[in-house]
Amino acid sequence: RQHRSCLCILPMDEGFCYRYSLFWYYNMESDDCRPFLYGGCGGNGNRFKTRYKCERRCKGKTC
Repeated sequence: RQHRSCLCILPMDEGFCYRYSLFWYYNMESDDCRPFLYGGCGGNGNRFKTRYKCERRCKGKTC
């Protein structure tokens, strides 16, 4: 299992299915959380249901 803050450095990954839902990912370059459409399967751990959860886990933290 990946270290929790190391998930934040992973690139945004939409997954490979087509059941799109709004999620949030952490953008390391801008140090903020941004919305994206997740396809419902695949992807990686840099995916959060709310902006708040994304910021709480990743913003201002190091791996």
